[in-house]
Amino acid sequence: MNFIEILYNMHVNLSFSDNPPFTHIKGFDKDKIDLELMNKLSDDNMLKKFSAKCLKSFKKKYPSMAFGSVHHNSVPWTAFAYNAIAKKMNDESKDTTITYPNGCCSKKDCPINLFYDIVHDTILSK
Repeated sequence: MNFIEILYNMHVNLSFSDNPPFTHIKGFDKDKIDLELMNKLSDDNMLKKFSAKCLKSFKKKYPSMAFGSVHHNSVPWTAFAYNAIAKKMNDESKDTTITYPNGCCSKKDCPINLFYDIVHDTILSK
């Protein structure tokens, strides 16, 4: 196993834990959720295709970002974002703050957080 695979596994395992060590927080307007896209993303194959599309946008927007966990496999980060938005979408609370898990760091310029921003903004593009 190479360094990137070890890093990726560490990030994913920590993010799946009950209390991930770091998080990325983002709010949203429920009226801007692309419901058609959300319905499509409940299918694993569509989620993988969407993740690839978001990764392509990520690489275009951040071409100099060091190769890491997001580049290695973007699907878990896409799934975390999708699941968090779906949960909030069905929540009756007025609070639309989402806490995305990040087994890496809380810096805004962390690749995982930047990728979350792309997924989040794409789903909320209506």
